[in-house]
Amino acid sequence: MKYDTLILAERDGLKIQKAKEYGVQRVIISEDIITDQSINPAIAQAKSPAIWLSNKFVGKSQKFMQDWLFEKILYNKNIFWWGKSYTNEYIERTSPDKIATFATPITVPDFDSDIFLHEIQNIKHMFTNRHGKKNATWLSFSIHGETYDQHQVKEKDGYKNLRWTPEACELIPNITEYFQNLNMHENYGLISIKLLKPGGFINIHRDEGFHTLPVNIAINNPPGCVMHMWDSDFSYNGIVDFTTTGAVELNVNKYHYVHNNSEIDRYHVIVHALPLIHGA
Repeated sequence: MKYDTLILAERDGLKIQKAKEYGVQRVIISEDIITDQSINPAIAQAKSPAIWLSNKFVGKSQKFMQDWLFEKILYNKNIFWWGKSYTNEYIERTSPDKIATFATPITVPDFDSDIFLHEIQNIKHMFTNRHGKKNATWLSFSIHGETYDQHQVKEKDGYKNLRWTPEACELIPNITEYFQNLNMHENYGLISIKLLKPGGFINIHRDEGFHTLPVNIAINNPPGCVMHMWDSDFSYNGIVDFTTTGAVELNVNKYHYVHNNSEIDRYHVIVHALPLIHGA
């Protein structure tokens, strides 16, 4: 992988030599990369920064490493890393063209994305954030749920009073009819349109406990808007491919992160099925 800035967690003459042979412009040695805030400006200013983690995170908690990596991604979305995870397993994110296997492409009936995007303008003022943040960039509108502003249903809580929301039926009839006729599952759970605004991101996280995996259908996916996935030890799984069919069954039990590095609103629909464990 070609990178222009290399940050080492410990002095390593061989890596420094190889980096210079590959034309790396800047090498930084930080023997305490976990707390060293001085590396952040270098990460932000680099075109393609890379960090050799060594074994500095071995024994740390899962969340600690998750938060640290996410902070670095916010400084530079093109950052690469390799070394050992908190589990003592070797990990890397050095394969920008790798396609994630945790997202399985599926085929859905064709739809006219222009019609859908035009129709969404009727509800654009109704998208809300479940945390109530006025400046949020990750917003939702439910087509099928208890209410149009319902954001989440956990399998363990069961599904009650789900319906095609009146607002969806009235304001986005073509989109609603498409999913009413989709018959992807015998019974639907929550179905929501998700808006990710320009410059917006979804933190590295995983949604643990899903037995029935949701389907993610892209109404649009602007160039520069990319979703990455990692395994539970933060080994890199790849980029989610929304170009093959526009729809994927997504293993949300694995780590994922999205950044809309474009000037266009991104709209995806998340379709949940009623879990079999609840008698569906």
